Amino acid sequence: MTAPDPTPDEDPGGIRARIRTLREDGDPATALALLDGSRDRLPAGFARRERARLLHRLDRPAEALAELDRGRPAPGTDALRLRLLIALGRRTEATALVDAAPADPDAGIDPRLILTLARDQLQAGQFATAARLAARVPTDAAQALALRALLLAGAGGDEIARVLPRPGAETDALLLAAIRRARADLDPADPDSPVQALLAGVAAALPLFSDPQTLFQLRRRLCDIADARTDRLIWDRTGVLERDRAPASYRDVPGAEGPPAAGAADRLRRFAAWLDLPPDRVGDWIGQAHDGRRHQHRLRDLFAHSRVHFDEFAADIDPLDWSAVRACAEAGQPVLLAAAHHSFIPALLIQMQRAKLDIRVIAGGWAWGPESHLAPLFIDAPAPLTVTGALPQPPASALRRGLIGQLRAGGAALVAIDTPGAGARPVDLPAHGVRALLPPPLWSVARKTGAAAFVLECTWAAGRIRSGLTPWPVPAEDGPEADALWYEMLLTRARAAALRDPRNVAQPGWLIDLL
Repeated sequence: MTAPDPTPDEDPGGIRARIRTLREDGDPATALALLDGSRDRLPAGFARRERARLLHRLDRPAEALAELDRGRPAPGTDALRLRLLIALGRRTEATALVDAAPADPDAGIDPRLILTLARDQLQAGQFATAARLAARVPTDAAQALALRALLLAGAGGDEIARVLPRPGAETDALLLAAIRRARADLDPADPDSPVQALLAGVAAALPLFSDPQTLFQLRRRLCDIADARTDRLIWDRTGVLERDRAPASYRDVPGAEGPPAAGAADRLRRFAAWLDLPPDRVGDWIGQAHDGRRHQHRLRDLFAHSRVHFDEFAADIDPLDWSAVRACAEAGQPVLLAAAHHSFIPALLIQMQRAKLDIRVIAGGWAWGPESHLAPLFIDAPAPLTVTGALPQPPASALRRGLIGQLRAGGAALVAIDTPGAGARPVDLPAHGVRALLPPPLWSVARKTGAAAFVLECTWAAGRIRSGLTPWPVPAEDGPEADALWYEMLLTRARAAALRDPRNVAQPGWLIDLL
């Protein structure tokens, strides 16, 4: 588009109006040509400001800034100058401009520009500056950015608290989200990445948390970068909060607070269909199973942090006869203990601890914390932890080496045979009417190491834990029949446990669909 040249008698006000209209209609090039052709007839201040705006619209920020800098500072151009400085990456000058502007957003610079500059400073690693800038902006996004920047700067607890609401669920959620974002900003392989500063910020923020489950998620999120000190600090703070909210007896620990989320409800509904429950029972059963799952999670968390409650629970569990496994150990024969998540894990650990045998769980003991009295039961896998499921675990290769090493040394190894994690695969099991995500059978491992196999269960029944240890003959060779035998044991027992008590449906995610 070409704008008509101004006539000799055209009013300068009309020229200005035409320039503004062209700019607002999205034609800055034509507006600039009109301005340059009539500049001697326009007020100098207007020409300078408007020409800078048009050059900015044409993505020529260096020329636009040079135009603003001609002569005395033009009033009302701070916002434009800030946009240009940000576009040119001149963060120090842009920050000085913001610092000199009024703090009142109604009288100062557009808060959105300040937030853009704060993001740029954060990406440049200027965390303290980013936090200071973001703190000037009264929006949720700015609060989140200020928190992230303070954490990456290793700020103190008082500084972090100043940008938070009062302690409670909202503060916990904001802090956890900010730490997650800050963690995502890091590259642990980069020696200049502020990993230690973030860990210092996390340590300073710990007293601001009020929910132990949020801290569980925090510890899980940082498991791959946290040093032993930070991990212990998070663990200790979680323990304080867990014990503060605990009733005097584990028997009084509540279950779910509210209905299951949509995804969990769908999984439980699919499980209920597999159990062939009458339609009029499905709704109540899903509620009971959800309540039972949450109850078991609460118990597990409490037992991890309170030895008093753990010992009270252990006293309610009847002893288990380990004589068959003990006979294998005395004969130098290794033992493969197969367990599944329809068993209550703390009860399994109690029975294994009582056995006083060389037994190792082929999983990491992360959930039980540093220096746990249960640590000797878990495999010693020094490889870095990775979050591949609900809990951080050593890599699958380290777990398999640990399994084979434990069996070859003549010990006993407990393996969860229903974990839908690394190595799991979809399996069609028409005899049971399901498609399931399950790890492959371990018969070949048992044969190669000469191990005897047993099924270990600790499930709920009539309000108590019922334990069992059953020999499981190892087939002479692999093949479809051997695989069917493996899965038959798992699904038959999982179904019976679920029908016995909905609390035994702890991990329904392995059931993909019904056939």
